[in-house]
Amino acid sequence: MKNKLASSAILVLAAIMVLSILAGARGTDLGANPTSQAYTWINMNPVIAPSGRSHTAMAYDSNNGVVVLFGGYDGINLLSDTWVYSVRTNTWTKMNPSVSPPARFQHAMAYDSMNKVVVLFGGWDNADEWPPTHVLCDTWTYDVNTNSWAEKDPIDHPSGRLGHAMVYDSLHDEILLVGGRVGYSFLGDTWSYSVSTNTWALRNPTGDYFYPRAASPMAYDTENNIAVVFGGDLWGSGAGADDTWKYDSTANSWHRRYPSAYPLGRYSHRLVYDSARKVCVLFGGEVHPIGRLGDTWLYDANTNTWQKESPSASPSPRSGFGMVYDSLNKVVVLFGGSDQLDNKLGDTWIYGNLPSTIDIDPDTLTLKSKGKFVTCHIELPESYDVADIDISTILLNDAVPAEPKPTEIGDYDGDSIPDLMVKFSGAAVQAILEAGEEVEMTLSGQLTDGTLFQGTDTIRVID
Repeated sequence: MKNKLASSAILVLAAIMVLSILAGARGTDLGANPTSQAYTWINMNPVIAPSGRSHTAMAYDSNNGVVVLFGGYDGINLLSDTWVYSVRTNTWTKMNPSVSPPARFQHAMAYDSMNKVVVLFGGWDNADEWPPTHVLCDTWTYDVNTNSWAEKDPIDHPSGRLGHAMVYDSLHDEILLVGGRVGYSFLGDTWSYSVSTNTWALRNPTGDYFYPRAASPMAYDTENNIAVVFGGDLWGSGAGADDTWKYDSTANSWHRRYPSAYPLGRYSHRLVYDSARKVCVLFGGEVHPIGRLGDTWLYDANTNTWQKESPSASPSPRSGFGMVYDSLNKVVVLFGGSDQLDNKLGDTWIYGNLPSTIDIDPDTLTLKSKGKFVTCHIELPESYDVADIDISTILLNDAVPAEPKPTEIGDYDGDSIPDLMVKFSGAAVQAILEAGEEVEMTLSGQLTDGTLFQGTDTIRVID
């Protein structure tokens, strides 16, 4: 891509003035995270993966339990490929649909769980121009089950743009879109899209004035039914905003939040909502003159607090990557981006515990039975070896330790993936359970290198 033209003095001055309005105390490390265990970033190292790229778009298909990726920029070419990633198997699959949207980057996608499709809008299809004027305004949907893209051609739609943000509002069954840019013009408009009626609607929200911005991610907090925005690029200054916002679709209003501490201002970062911990997770981005960032933060909308995490491992500093939350496996998934030298990255990371598949036997447990053991078979994602599990760390429901023996490695379910068989004291398991038709059991532990893993199974418990 050609070097960006220097921002004019007027634009820089305007950005500095706005940033001074948005100024406040910088975020600090507030210590241990009270909302989770000691989560860390894990490099998944899948055998096959998409090529390195930046400014791709990803969405999480909650009905199929997979991540969908489309397009991006590899440093030379714009891309139009579609990939699907399974955390459980740690595999990327290139989908090769018969029809695809044109190649692009800096587009946005979100998954509509009611209509079971990914929605894509806009982007930039000319990496050799500056300022970015050849932008797109097309709307597409993608169905994983049929591996098909469809262009929707709604009558009205947002203007063409890049660097906008999109989320799915599950309460109202609609896609929300905000911001973006075209050329040197930055946008602050808010739109909603209904897949069912194929209509875009300009919202004209009330409340606080939402400053126009681009490269500013948005997450949807399903507990509070609000969209959350942090930071972004204001008028191309490179400084990066450091403000926190919420959008209430029911009231159609934006409100600036004023947390006492918060991350450094930035743009081209990512923000997703972790529904298990009920917090937004922020990673990375860039800001002038520091460059790319590699920090991890949590935001709790209920308490309006940002908290810096200190994971034992982390992706390298980067911007323009893809990131989503996998609600099935309760992990954040990150792919790609640009590093400090503008190399295009192709690594896959998760934030949380390594997901494992567990199968508890018996499926029905009688509290008055005299069974000596409860058996569990454990599978790990591809490229991880169950032989590396430290059996002394395994706990069932954070209470019952695995017996040191007998243990055995085999393929008990015949899926060609090795399982580790461990046993638990039947009496100890019965002591922590109450009768129920669907009782969730959680098994956790560590690998010999300290990587945390976790899996769940549901059994029936009777008196």
